[in-house]
Parts: sequence; C-alpha cells; structure tokens
Amino acid sequence: MTKLYTSWTEQLPELANIYLGYKASNPCSTLDHYPAPEAGIEHIHIHCLDMFGELCQKQCMNLVNCCIVDGQSMEYIPKCPGELFPAYALVCVGYLCPTHMEPQLAISLQSLELLHSLFHVAPAFGFQHFAWLLADMHKVNCGLFHSPVTH
Repeated sequence: MTKLYTSWTEQLPELANIYLGYKASNPCSTLDHYPAPEAGIEHIHIHCLDMFGELCQKQCMNLVNCCIVDGQSMEYIPKCPGELFPAYALVCVGYLCPTHMEPQLAISLQSLELLHSLFHVAPAFGFQHFAWLLADMHKVNCGLFHSPVTH
C-alpha cells in the first residue's frame, strides 16, 4: 500500500498541471477518441467509460472503427515516447485511471465532473446511487443491488 501511495504522490503535481492545461484548452471536457492505433506512435489500449457515450457516438460517426456502445469504448490513447506513467497520457485526452500503473480501465473526466456536481447539489447522493443511475441509463442489471429507478 505504501508503494501505491508513493507512486500517486510522485505523479500528483504533474497530473495536476496536465489537468489544468487540459481544462484551460477544453473547458467542456470534450473527449478525443482514438479508435485505431496511429502508426509509429506508442499508445495505451484501454477500456474507457463515459456516461455521455451515446452523445459522443453521434459526434464520431464519421470516424472509421469508432465503436462506442452504451458509454463504453476501447481506445488507443497516444503516449509520448518514454512517458513513465500512463495516467499522464490519459488525462491529456480527458480520462482518469483508477490505478497508477498498467490501468485496464479509464473513466472520462466529464463523467467524474458530473458526479462531483451531483455531490454539491445533493450531498446525500452517493457512489451507489451514481452506479444505479449509470446502470439504468444503459439498461444494465445491477446484480445484487436493487435499482430504485424503473421505467
């Protein structure tokens, strides 16, 4: 656990700078999509989640191989040569990973910003409620959890 903490602590100042640069140039957190690897460029192949995926799908209809289904996509995120931490490349294009090394999943900053806003206007709204909302939006069964939202 100490190694995990140390690694995130090491990355935090640079991640904050990258995020601030990303927000300054892209205040709406509109995602860039990379449905296919670019020749000669290092990349991270990762499963990306974005609750606004259906909206993004309409924006990238003209891209070949763009596959966004129910807010999920597989992306080839470009990475700078020699870049040690994958989180840097992910934040540059609008995603955040939950692990510091070798992430398998990335969540869009836009989705996390919505969650943050919900916490401000409805402090009783929790992570479980957000999970239910996402599951209901994408018609996915929550498994063991009962979703109070029904159609």
